[in-house]
Amino acid sequence: MTLKAVAQYCQGKLNDASLRYLHEKRGVDDEFIEKFGLGYCPFEVEELVSTIGKDNLLKEGVVFETDQGEICCFIRNSVVFPFINQYGKVVSISFRPMQSNEVIKSKNLRKYWHVSFVKGSFLYGLNRALYTIRQQEIAIVVEGQFDVIVSHQFGITNTIGAVGSALTAQHIKMLSRFAKKIVVVFDGDKAGRDASEKIELKRDKVKDVDIVIVKLPEGDDVDSFLQSQGYEAYKKLISSAT
Repeated sequence: MTLKAVAQYCQGKLNDASLRYLHEKRGVDDEFIEKFGLGYCPFEVEELVSTIGKDNLLKEGVVFETDQGEICCFIRNSVVFPFINQYGKVVSISFRPMQSNEVIKSKNLRKYWHVSFVKGSFLYGLNRALYTIRQQEIAIVVEGQFDVIVSHQFGITNTIGAVGSALTAQHIKMLSRFAKKIVVVFDGDKAGRDASEKIELKRDKVKDVDIVIVKLPEGDDVDSFLQSQGYEAYKKLISSAT
């Protein structure tokens, strides 16, 4: 219940700056901010601690305590993404600083952090994508949260995220219960290409489901490709993949 409470608290803290970041920098509209439960954690976290309880937050790894007894919070001044499984339970919280990728890289920061999370067994957005995946018997797997959200905003609602650049055996087993085909669309960078190559090497060994690899242009991710090239170009790219 603690992670759900954190997510709800942060949803109530969306402000002009965080909404401007989501609208203008990420191209996410209010409907999908609400659908995916996005929120914002302020820089000052005293109210969060008093509302949820220090011990609860410590247990989930949302805050930590220094040797001097100071409470520090990983998620402050960040956009917050609740990770909700297919049963509607909040199983983790993910957060991203509201700086550009260039600033994050120059400060040697991580773009995304996660708390209370086991990567290999979770697919972001599956709770929202499951109906369409079952209907079409096709699952489109991308990397990050914004890739998923923007895909859904463009009407590609059978899209889920591997949260990083790994499609695990657990992911494949889970998806094979709902789909006959998995389309993998990882980022057009070295990490994304390397992850795609690993999947390509082992896909012949996978039974019960076909795996197709889509190669994005260099430097693109699904989010940027859709925003710049549009729905038709993306669907053409997917349909031409083998």
